[in-house]
Amino acid sequence: MYKHNLHQRYSDLFENQNDSRLNRLVEDLEATYHAPMPPQLPTWQLIQARYRHLNSLKAVSTSHFSSRFKLVQWLSLSTRSLAIIAALLAALVVTGTVYAVIAPFLGSVLSSRPATSYMVQHKLFSPIQQSRTVAGVTINIDSAYADANELIIASTLVSNDKHTILANENSAPDRKQISLLHIVVSTKDGTVLGDSHSGKLIVGGSASQNTDKYREAEAFYVDTDRITGNPQQLDIHLKMEIGTGAAFRTPHVLGSATFDFSVPFHSGGLIKLGQQQTTEGETITLQKAIITPSDVRIFVSGLQPWGKANLFATVSVSQDPKSYDALSGSPQGDGSFLFTFPHRLYGKHGAWTITITERENHLFGKIRTWTFHFNVP
Repeated sequence: MYKHNLHQRYSDLFENQNDSRLNRLVEDLEATYHAPMPPQLPTWQLIQARYRHLNSLKAVSTSHFSSRFKLVQWLSLSTRSLAIIAALLAALVVTGTVYAVIAPFLGSVLSSRPATSYMVQHKLFSPIQQSRTVAGVTINIDSAYADANELIIASTLVSNDKHTILANENSAPDRKQISLLHIVVSTKDGTVLGDSHSGKLIVGGSASQNTDKYREAEAFYVDTDRITGNPQQLDIHLKMEIGTGAAFRTPHVLGSATFDFSVPFHSGGLIKLGQQQTTEGETITLQKAIITPSDVRIFVSGLQPWGKANLFATVSVSQDPKSYDALSGSPQGDGSFLFTFPHRLYGKHGAWTITITERENHLFGKIRTWTFHFNVP
């Protein structure tokens, strides 16, 4: 069964070939890729050992030309295999171990957000590398990052049996497809982060990418607004439930896994403003701005209730010719309204300008604009 799944997952490598030596090499590389800890032996030694095994039928006295020919002959079994293995070897030379090669998947999963894409490039994520296997699925918590706005958890799901990963709810689903049904994130003292206590999967936001039908990379964005003070790190307790039936709204939990890890906490900058502006008799207040590497959050009060008007926000910064639009907005429990900017604005100092636009949702509805200026030291 495992061999069959291996051929299905890497069909482009095997190309209908049934070479036992290539099978062993791919098995070894996959096992190392999913190892929860770095391999004890340098991976280059693994490759050398496999090469020596393949050439053990010839004495050392074989001519230099003959050795080269046999190496090329073996490698010609699969041109794609050569390309993949060469890329792996190049990565090993640069990074030292296969373990370090896992991290680049974050670039594709997080690339939709400029701020987090920058954070990956500049190695702001902390390695976690904890794995659990439940219901035939291996969950690996790859990396995490935390600041005053968000906790970001990057993970992978790999199905080890006949179940495939549910890519999304509209891609010809069936009842056997595995998915992550529920996630609960809390701190060591029991503070639940995001809205995971409500039973929802989305705890602030998520992004995923399926590399094939047995493997998925996923990142969760969890609000950290319940964190008080300025801790040096967050001690996180994470529970994830795996199951089937999500696409049919009939979830069936097959098992759960828990993870405990710590991640450094970046406090970022909190600017309390309290500025007021009035347009056509309507006064709103720019309460505060929380500026962190993951995103920028602006809190405004005094706007019309959500649903009666469309609300938009734009920020511009001195020495930067661009302007940035809020990706999302949401009403808060205290009556204020939150605008989120997932752009790389952290570290931009000087004069900031925030423009809030309100467009009423009815015929001949008014359009009002408020502009605020403040300085980021």
